[in-house]
Amino acid sequence: MVTAAGDLKPISVTSLLSRTIESVVVKNYLTPLLYCSSFCDQYAYKPTGSTTCALVDLTYRLHTLLESSQYVKCVLIDFSKAFDTVDHAVLARKLFRLKTPVFIIQWIMSFLTNRSQATKLGFHLSSTLPINRSIVEGSGIGPTLFSMFACDLKPLDDFNYLIKDADDSTLLSPQKHTTAVEDEIAHVMSLAVENKMTVNLLKTVEIVFYRPNIGQDLLPLKMTNVGRVNAAKLLGVYLRHDLNFSQHVESTLLMLLLPLLVKDFICWHNLRSWHIFT
Repeated sequence: MVTAAGDLKPISVTSLLSRTIESVVVKNYLTPLLYCSSFCDQYAYKPTGSTTCALVDLTYRLHTLLESSQYVKCVLIDFSKAFDTVDHAVLARKLFRLKTPVFIIQWIMSFLTNRSQATKLGFHLSSTLPINRSIVEGSGIGPTLFSMFACDLKPLDDFNYLIKDADDSTLLSPQKHTTAVEDEIAHVMSLAVENKMTVNLLKTVEIVFYRPNIGQDLLPLKMTNVGRVNAAKLLGVYLRHDLNFSQHVESTLLMLLLPLLVKDFICWHNLRSWHIFT
């Protein structure tokens, strides 16, 4: 939901010829690199990944963890303008560590640098300003570059899990762990600073999934810098603390029925106006 001008995202759609070349680079030089273990937790922009796979993995891990734990902490991490704040120098170093061919790195850096952008609203056009960061969201190669940029975002504890779908990162921390979820969030924020990114704590929320037979007094304490909610929307699906999807079903039905209700209302209003006129 857009509540302020800062929530708007600039998207630069590249030309057809450019996207054709980008797709060749992605298919032949970048996609083969995504099959290494560093990308096993990333579900976006991969031939074998999708939003559905990410949600299936999330619900499977939650049910599995709840078999041995009374509760599981789930933190939905929000990065401020993740695509727009990718630093080109940091990206180049990561591409080099992933053993991307040097001439491809040089081509990518040439593609990303010396770009400019303007904003048009109605008949008003802003002045053109240079873009010194971002992976050009809306391009053919940009999404894959972001996946490679975020490949080093990993949890500290093997008992904790981090599920990523593009810039949506979800941390799962069960009751039985050796590293507290607060330490995991501090680690994520430290990596964000190292990568010249920012974690938006105002939009980062925590949900505690727990067994139905435990009392509220047995739940963990709330985090000091992250708000706790009973339900949140992740990848288009409403998640509740009790893993009940009734809220998502109701929301989906409302979206499907709303156009029909509006259409019926317009027909009724037109018919009523016709009777009044006659």
